[in-house]
Amino acid sequence: MSILKVDTINEKTTGNGVAIPGHVIQVKQSVMTGRTYVNSTSEVSVGSGNELLITPKFASSKMLVTFSMPLIMSDTLLVFSNLYRDSTSINLLTYYVEETSGDWQTHTVTHNFLDSPNTTSQITYQAKWRQTRGASYLNYSNNSLGLTNDSSRATMTAMEIAQ
Repeated sequence: MSILKVDTINEKTTGNGVAIPGHVIQVKQSVMTGRTYVNSTSEVSVGSGNELLITPKFASSKMLVTFSMPLIMSDTLLVFSNLYRDSTSINLLTYYVEETSGDWQTHTVTHNFLDSPNTTSQITYQAKWRQTRGASYLNYSNNSLGLTNDSSRATMTAMEIAQ
């Protein structure tokens, strides 16, 4: 058995980078701190801080995109969480949440999607929300427990994976 020990791996040609298949090339994260109230049936952005901009180093790379957001809903039936790359929907999640008591229910929406953007131009990932009725507070934290309206931390993370 052979052992290869190195202190540094340098790219052969400047500007090409080093891509080892299956390894993470870069990681970007956006953090949404404010909460958004929704009582409309139109699709809306989930709020400020929700957009993540990343420029892939290689067109062949995959992008593992994760999004997690706490929320509360009242009097809802069907809700939709939609993950976008630029203006293209890439992952639509549908939840049937028949809540008619008027009480607020706590939920967490989570996307985990392996994208193939096939570009080296900057791309924007963002989540959008739609519901068929009722009201929602997206990125909700309960300020009666000593937290503030901005205590919650919805996050979106993109990891470029070499192929």
